Amino acid sequence: MRFWIQSFLLGVPRIVVGFRSRNGILQRIQEFRTMEIPDMVSRSGPCPPWDANVCINFAASFLECMYE
Repeated sequence: MRFWIQSFLLGVPRIVVGFRSRNGILQRIQEFRTMEIPDMVSRSGPCPPWDANVCINFAASFLECMYE
């Protein structure tokens, strides 16, 4: 969610994510399309679902608070 919201707000179309082992060693990399991530999360099994609109609204409220 963290890299999705940052990329979404900045208009980044694709995200390259590195997956590390518990020892911090890079195991693999994968590219994701930013706009497809919310749908991927809602279809995935073990991850708790999250709503992209809720995330955007929270980010907007947070940024507004920081601006004030």
